[in-house]
Amino acid sequence: APDEDGSKVAIKSERKTVFDEDGLPMSYDRESIQKYWNQRPGELQSRWTTFLRSSVPFLTRVAGMLVTGGGDELKRNSGSLAKQAR
Repeated sequence: APDEDGSKVAIKSERKTVFDEDGLPMSYDRESIQKYWNQRPGELQSRWTTFLRSSVPFLTRVAGMLVTGGGDELKRNSGSLAKQAR
């Protein structure tokens, strides 16, 4: 994970990190999050696989529409795209 310096998301705090029942920090803590995922390499890979499996077909379809028909093609298919995006 990137360093917190310069991040608009990370806020340094003196508060104690609180964890959920699975051991994941409830607020942004780079070291704790890295430790959490380092202990679960198979789960992280599985989540990426699931994400890619569902997003690549959608993004490929959008790119194909942009190439073949531009913005007008996206507008014509906006309903089915919205349904697929869910």
